[in-house]
Amino acid sequence: MLGYYVITTGNAPEQVGHKYGDQYIPFDYSDFEGIAQMAKDIHVDAVMSGCSDNCVLTAAYICDHLGLKGHDSFETTEIIHRKDKFKKFALENRVKTPLARWFDSKETAYKYSDNGFPVIIKPSDMAGGKGVSVAHDIDEMIAGVDRAFEVSRDKKIVIEPYIEGSLHSLHVFIVDEKVRSYGTANDYSYKNKYMTSYGIFPADNWETATEALIPEINRIAKILHLVDGQMDIQYIMGADGPWIVEMMRRFPGNHTTSVIANSIGIDWREWICRAELGESVKGMPCAVHPQKYYGYYALMADHNGCYDGMDIDPLIRKYVIQIDEWHSKGYEIEDYMYDKMALIQFYFDTESERQFYLPQICNLIKVKYS
Repeated sequence: MLGYYVITTGNAPEQVGHKYGDQYIPFDYSDFEGIAQMAKDIHVDAVMSGCSDNCVLTAAYICDHLGLKGHDSFETTEIIHRKDKFKKFALENRVKTPLARWFDSKETAYKYSDNGFPVIIKPSDMAGGKGVSVAHDIDEMIAGVDRAFEVSRDKKIVIEPYIEGSLHSLHVFIVDEKVRSYGTANDYSYKNKYMTSYGIFPADNWETATEALIPEINRIAKILHLVDGQMDIQYIMGADGPWIVEMMRRFPGNHTTSVIANSIGIDWREWICRAELGESVKGMPCAVHPQKYYGYYALMADHNGCYDGMDIDPLIRKYVIQIDEWHSKGYEIEDYMYDKMALIQFYFDTESERQFYLPQICNLIKVKYS
């Protein structure tokens, strides 16, 4: 739509996004030097990342080496997208986040149990809840550390106190190192409690959260000299206010950008594209307060089996805006804890509708098995 010739890449040609580009060049984008050379050889003018932390690092690396705009430096991108580096930055700059320690050996990590329980253990370089666990005793601690190290590519993990509270996200757009626009959401999980699979905009108590978090994001943006563009913050609303859990500068999954656009009346996707393409985003408008409740629901199974479509209860079907089905009937579900069948976008007109339908949405929209 913006008039660019689009080349997609990656080593999974079956992924659906490739068919929407003008050209597909197969390449393993975890090979930073190789893909930077390829980008130079084909004379790219701009680079865009995908819904992955590793994609953002790749894009930043290419831009650093080709002198392109639209992304933070590779060093800054690592601070934001590698949990060990972010926790170190947060500690040094007094960011309100659970006080974590980071480890590159199992033996050292086991000793963290001296700090008490419960704790949450995470690989430093994974997203989507991969390798994450909560430990309530030393045996769970050892098992969680082993699992996190096994999943991590960099063989680094973080361990931090487990904070009680509700999970939310704050999606902001930064212009001139300040938040220009934002949207908030409640985040929920299905069977995999460490991976967000559905959510609704705006978040509960969003005024309290944004009042505390936006000045903090402005401060972080100035310290790191962040370029214009989006930033997503996952936070826990505890008894003493919001705690920042993670930050990222990439497209969020689950078509969240489409839901934000519906919620605040700004095409979030176009402005992200313009920012990552290196165009000016000075004219981006400020968000308006949402008049309805907009949400997304990633359809996931409750056990492995053969997918036979989806069952949407007539009670909630009238609220559905869009359905994107990613797998056809006959697809074999082999990892139901991570595999998503479809993405359903919906809305509610009133708070009473939200309170009635959202708690039972996992029973109203379900996977059918053959």
